[in-house]
Amino acid sequence: MVPLPEKSRDGLVKLAAYAAFAGAGVSLLNAVLTFAFTRALRDPSNAALEPIFQALHGISFAASWGLLVLVGVGLYRIARPPTSVSKIGLAMAIIGVTVVVLSTLVNVATAGIAIDLQLPHVTEAGQVLVALWLVLANSELRRRGFLSGWLTSAGIVFGVGVAWTSIGLWLGNPRFLGISLDLLVPFGFLIWQPWLGIALLRPLPVTDVET
Repeated sequence: MVPLPEKSRDGLVKLAAYAAFAGAGVSLLNAVLTFAFTRALRDPSNAALEPIFQALHGISFAASWGLLVLVGVGLYRIARPPTSVSKIGLAMAIIGVTVVVLSTLVNVATAGIAIDLQLPHVTEAGQVLVALWLVLANSELRRRGFLSGWLTSAGIVFGVGVAWTSIGLWLGNPRFLGISLDLLVPFGFLIWQPWLGIALLRPLPVTDVET
């Protein structure tokens, strides 16, 4: 049996793969910083480190979420020709990520300043939009067979975790309806993203590539 010739993904899809790897790396760095600073701040003599920690945490949080825009563009590119669902999903991703990043950076910039520029629950609203994109995009990719069922199911689980956690924070109760799905968010950033990155870098059979 003669194997099919292969063709590499286009540049935007490759960029999305690298963004997925970078997002996982930044998220892991944020987790390590959170662990280290939490231990350090148990000692009252290290109280002066708290503003530094808050700034680093905010910046890395914004970076990890911001990279999801590139991931969204890559998922949009592989689902060709695009459908109305994929277009709506990409718009949700761009708007949601922009809201999360800007609101987080505003929080970092105004920390310790008397003027409060923060709007209530803006970050959570942006995260809910991103969650809707994750569910829509992965459902569409699974239905059309562009990515494996296991990978797209993991992306949907990530979206459900983001939505559940964000709605809980929005309502002032992290355990929304008495159930905590907090671990699904780091699962998405640390497991689903690099898994997706590997999938996006795999070459496609020429017969499967739109011309």
